[in-house]
Amino acid sequence: MDAAVAALLGTLVGAAGSIGVVWLQQGHETKRARLRTAVDLALQDWKIRLEAAGTAYPIAISVLYQTRVLEAVADGRFSADTVRRLNVEQEQLIAAYEQVNEERRQALKKQREERRG
Repeated sequence: MDAAVAALLGTLVGAAGSIGVVWLQQGHETKRARLRTAVDLALQDWKIRLEAAGTAYPIAISVLYQTRVLEAVADGRFSADTVRRLNVEQEQLIAAYEQVNEERRQALKKQREERRG
């Protein structure tokens, strides 16, 4: 009887481990699929903005925005407040990119002037 109980317990532990691995793999695959979808949406959005305005901010901003939208939808948290919050976050990121780019331009300008001077 002891051998039968041990065999049963071993089977249960092995099955639980397999279930855990499958569950983790599904979670990772879901995240990968969500990210692929976000990248596709971001690329489409980026192209539309580029065609409409002749310029576009870095695509990473759009990927982050689309990822957050998809996460909110998947978690059942997507609402008007979510859109407002994400738009504020997106505007802050755009402003940060613009600031970094301006600082970079100024530093390059200074280097050129120092080389000439």
